[in-house]
Amino acid sequence: MNKAEYHKIISKNPMTQKDVDKLMGILTNSFKIPKPEADFPQSLKWGDTPNITIDKAAHCFCTICDLSGECENKPCTDLEQFIYLLNQLLTMKGKAIYQPVGKAAEYAQWACNFYTGCSNDCTYCYCKRGVMAHTWSDTPKLKACFKNEEHALEVFEKELKANLQELQKHGLFFTFTSDPLLPETRNLTYKAVSFCIKNYVPVKLLTKRADWLEKVVWSPDCASFPINTHIDFGFTLTGHDELEPNASTNAERIEAMRKLHEAGFKTWASIEPIIDVNDSLRMISKTARLKICDLYKIGLESGKKYNKTLLNNFIKTTIYEINYYGNNAKIYFKDSLLSQAGINREDLPVNCVTRDYNMFN
Repeated sequence: MNKAEYHKIISKNPMTQKDVDKLMGILTNSFKIPKPEADFPQSLKWGDTPNITIDKAAHCFCTICDLSGECENKPCTDLEQFIYLLNQLLTMKGKAIYQPVGKAAEYAQWACNFYTGCSNDCTYCYCKRGVMAHTWSDTPKLKACFKNEEHALEVFEKELKANLQELQKHGLFFTFTSDPLLPETRNLTYKAVSFCIKNYVPVKLLTKRADWLEKVVWSPDCASFPINTHIDFGFTLTGHDELEPNASTNAERIEAMRKLHEAGFKTWASIEPIIDVNDSLRMISKTARLKICDLYKIGLESGKKYNKTLLNNFIKTTIYEINYYGNNAKIYFKDSLLSQAGINREDLPVNCVTRDYNMFN
């Protein structure tokens, strides 16, 4: 089954039994997952129902959770959850390292998730809603597919070697389902990053923490070259500390960015979500004025509608501010932001890059 056929099937609601058979074929034939007839609810025995809705069909795929580590064997019974998990299975290369789909693909072509949950406890976090809400907590937990941190690192190293050429080309992003530099997660992150560097895989880290900076120690023998050529650090900057109660303050993150930039690392800012355009512009102006940010990735709050004129003015002001300070920084406006603003990416100036922009080139 090719991608077009797959998307045609999952867009249908209700699905026919033939549709379900095709999707089940992906699992049983391509991924060697046994047909979970014994686990079906009484109302949905395999092959009994000629026309079933996708939420019921989703029961067929609860074994996806064992592979993705996202659902801890709970049945996925809604359309969004079902599509998310099937996409995870079809696109990922392993339990730790995978290829993101949808909006996440705007941040990275390859990513690593070891944990779900985050002690930063941001009120706006997209993971608290939608497909991950039932597994989310304010305490990071190792994904269910890993026995312990040692096993997670073992799996990670095997998957990295299996996809080494692609990862050396595109780099590896940490992480979408937690913060990689929390006190609870940083130990495993350090070990994984060291292994990446040793294998010439560029690393992209996104965090809301600055308290790790004086403690980070990558093994001195992990590379025969300066490690700052293979790691870039991103900091989420919203200007709203009150919505990020356990994270470092935005000011502390900017100071950490300054120190890293002066140490020769590439640094970038995730201006996402835009809580208030004025506060986002304040974060952009401050970092642009200090000339400590090499790339701005800018996006909206998930599910929120904004005023079109307001967004237009925000985009124009952002471009002006960054160009005014002359630091050659690049800007990536996410698709949803440009869509709500009614702006075509092709009409943006040359320092506005596309999603495939690589900071390491």
